[in-house]
Amino acid sequence: YSCEELHGVQEAGSDKCFFVPDKTATWQGGEEDCASYGGHLASITSAGENDVVYGLYVSSGARDRTGAMFIGTSDNEEMIGGTTEGKWAWSDGSESSFGSWSPGEPNDWGSGQDCGVMWKDGKSWDDQ
Repeated sequence: YSCEELHGVQEAGSDKCFFVPDKTATWQGGEEDCASYGGHLASITSAGENDVVYGLYVSSGARDRTGAMFIGTSDNEEMIGGTTEGKWAWSDGSESSFGSWSPGEPNDWGSGQDCGVMWKDGKSWDDQ
């Protein structure tokens, strides 16, 4: 699939294509949806990519339907092999020191928040 066929967007100079699937109820479901197109949930490795992903979230209309959108980071070994609780990794194996966590996040509230999301009201991330 081409990025154009998926109605996706790319940051200038990047080979990554970001698109919003029709529906995704779980982090694992989102990863499976993306895998069916040969990709992964979004790995966001720069402020520019964070802007692109948030812009797509808004322009796709998904922001109007949901409180948050899954992104491709997790600290659950069952979701991303080789990671452990508190060690966040990207599902596509990207390495980056960039993060846009909301203040106090990730906090594993209730001892079960292992999936990264981008909040509806801004470009900040949370663990859910």
